[in-house]
Amino acid sequence: TDNDGIVELEAVANAKEVNISGMNITTLEGVVDKMTSLKKLNCSNNLITDINLNQNIELRELNVSGTALVNLDISDNPYLTVLHFTEGLSITSGFDIGRYINVNDVAGVAFYCVGTTVKIMSVDESTREWGYWARGVSSKSTDDGNANTNIIVPESPAAQWCRAKGAAWYLPAIDELELISSAISILNSSLSEMSETQIGTDSYWSSTAYGNIYESYNLCLYTGRSSLDDDRNTNKKVRAVRVL
Repeated sequence: TDNDGIVELEAVANAKEVNISGMNITTLEGVVDKMTSLKKLNCSNNLITDINLNQNIELRELNVSGTALVNLDISDNPYLTVLHFTEGLSITSGFDIGRYINVNDVAGVAFYCVGTTVKIMSVDESTREWGYWARGVSSKSTDDGNANTNIIVPESPAAQWCRAKGAAWYLPAIDELELISSAISILNSSLSEMSETQIGTDSYWSSTAYGNIYESYNLCLYTGRSSLDDDRNTNKKVRAVRVL
C-alpha cells in the first residue's frame, strides 16, 4: 500500500509478519486469506469492517485496535495467543486460559473461559491496603467482584487501583481469585513468555468482606489457601480482573 487504502497481494502473499497500521485500508478481502504463512498481523487504525481469518491457521498475534470491526471470529486460529482490540468488539470463540489479550491498551491474560464468558487478569500487580478499617461493609459477594468493587471503590485503595485501569476492571471476589489460583501454572507460563509479572507466593486481597465483622478475604494464589484478615490497613498484593 502507498497509503491509498489498497493492499497489494504480491507484496504480502508470503509474509509471516505484516504491519499495515494506519494506512486508510477499508478491506482485506481477497488478501488476508491468501497469506497462509502469516503469524503476525497489525491492521490497527484502519477503516476495516470485516476480516476473514479462517485460512490463517498459523496466526500468533493480531492487532485490530482502532478499526471499524464489530465482530471477529477467531475460532479457526488455535495458535493465536496475543490479541489487541478496542472495547465493544464481539469475538466468536477461540479463547483459552493463558491467552494474552489487550483491550484499549490495557493488557490481561485469560483465566476463565466457559461458554461466552471470558475473564482476564491484569498482567501487572500492585500492593495496596483494603481500606474500611474497623468498619462494616456490604461487599459480600463471593463470585461478583465487580459488584463488590462498586461498593468499596470510594475508600478502598485496592479497588481504586483496579478501577483505574478502566470502568470494566475490578478487584476480584474470593471465588474469582480461586479460579486464578487453579490456573496458576498456565497463567505464569504466559506471563513469563510475555515478560510480564508472574504471580508470586504472597497473599492477594479479594473484594469479598466477611459477615458483619470487620474482616475481608485474601488468598495465596500460589497455594490456593484463603484466610480472613481483620486488619484491612495491611498491604497485600492486588490483581485486577475484568469480563470481556
